Amino acid sequence: MWIPDLSNRPGRTYQALCDAIAEAIAQGVFAPGDRLPPQRELAYALNMSVGTVGRAYARARKQGLIGGEVGRGTYVRDPAATAQEFALSPTPDTEHDASRIDLRRNVPAPVGQEEALRQALAMASGQDLRDYLGYSPTGGALAHRLAGAQWMARAGLSVPPERVLVTAGATQAVATAFAAAIRRPGCDPVILCEPLINVGFKDTAATLGIRLKGVEMDAAGICPDALARACEGPERPAAALIVPTFQNPTTALMPAERRAALVAVARRYELALIEDDLYADLLPPAERPLPLAHSYPEASFYVTSLSKSVTPGIRIGYLLCPDVPTGTLIRRCQGILNSFAMDVPLLMGAIASWLIDSGEAARFTTRQAEEMAARQTMAAQKLAGHDFQHHRAA
Repeated sequence: MWIPDLSNRPGRTYQALCDAIAEAIAQGVFAPGDRLPPQRELAYALNMSVGTVGRAYARARKQGLIGGEVGRGTYVRDPAATAQEFALSPTPDTEHDASRIDLRRNVPAPVGQEEALRQALAMASGQDLRDYLGYSPTGGALAHRLAGAQWMARAGLSVPPERVLVTAGATQAVATAFAAAIRRPGCDPVILCEPLINVGFKDTAATLGIRLKGVEMDAAGICPDALARACEGPERPAAALIVPTFQNPTTALMPAERRAALVAVARRYELALIEDDLYADLLPPAERPLPLAHSYPEASFYVTSLSKSVTPGIRIGYLLCPDVPTGTLIRRCQGILNSFAMDVPLLMGAIASWLIDSGEAARFTTRQAEEMAARQTMAAQKLAGHDFQHHRAA
């Protein structure tokens, strides 16, 4: 039976045993498929508790070194299988199986983003790299917030960069808005939303102790009368989360009249709005209704990002905070972002800013819309005769 010498190994005993297992596998003492000694027997041989051996085995299992099955015991895993399990690329069953289409995540189509990323990295490498080695200011560097304001201008929002916060994707922006909204005086930790929403929002709300309450919607989005009724109940909702452009998963596109009606209800009940507008960039500017935040700036959180129109790889989102007389709300949102401990790295902020400032992000958005239109045409042909809702840019 294998009995390692732990006498000269530093650290806690279970860690020393785990290191010994890793070393034995690396040196070929154990081959893939070989069984390790039973925990009780090894504990007796090393004069330690079974619990200590169990912790060592559990740690080695987390590292992908060993596995275990009932009736087989604990065995050494095949490194190739472990590498495949943790690989960044898709697993073979989805990558090469043409009969399966992965719809778990909504990601932009490849339209040449890699070349723009290569140019952005070349731009960054030509700068003083010390600029990227420090911590990012909470809410993003001013230049990166300015790029976010520039990106929002495409939607018809003319805002100062001081109201824009850079976030690690749109989900973090929504989470920040959630946490800020429920701190409003007199509000309950309830946020109204469409009856069908992104599952990520449910996870975010549950983490923050917020209850989501679905509100009736039709083909144009949330119904104003239903929103009013939800505000007149025994609870005072803190905010309403609305996806007005290509609502996920219904693809509903809210017309300008419906947006105005919802803003009127929100203003009447002093309800904050959290507007998730990630897909608006896929619409041609002439067809794009103005955001709700345009006519309700005093109580609207506006969320956008590059994830759906360019790439999710650089993990950038932008949050526009409500236009209030003092900077208290901005500081509150910055404090919330700081508590998440997920500031956007300066390098990622610089890459996103270059994509926006250079016009590359806008060009990719146009290409993305063209690709979506082509795919929608194909889908409509395949689904001819069936009743389904779609939009050429969704």
